[in-house]
Amino acid sequence: LGYHISASNSGKQWPHAHFAELARLWLDRQADGCLHIFGTASERHAAEDLVSSLPVGLQQRVVVWAGKLSLRQTALVLSRMAQLVTSDSGLSHLAASVGTPVRVVFGPTDPRKWHPLGQGHTVIT
Repeated sequence: LGYHISASNSGKQWPHAHFAELARLWLDRQADGCLHIFGTASERHAAEDLVSSLPVGLQQRVVVWAGKLSLRQTALVLSRMAQLVTSDSGLSHLAASVGTPVRVVFGPTDPRKWHPLGQGHTVIT
């Protein structure tokens, strides 16, 4: 499962505590699942905070890519994800463009205008 927990502004961002709880629930239910957190170098601290909020036994199943990949490398890794869960961000469009199903949590922006293109995506408002 791919994760992107940030957005271009805080109003578009789902609270990190919600992302952490969803990560814990998903990892508990997917015994062999691995969570991959994407983002920029400036988002790395938030990603590491999310990991540290998880129970120790689950932390080892999380990979933080934030700040480590080029755009091309990010697209390649995203293409291997079963899905991406994200706030309303540009990464949702990159994932959609490489065929990865996206679950996007929208806040104040219009999901009819800004949803990822293609089939198999879910918009959550």
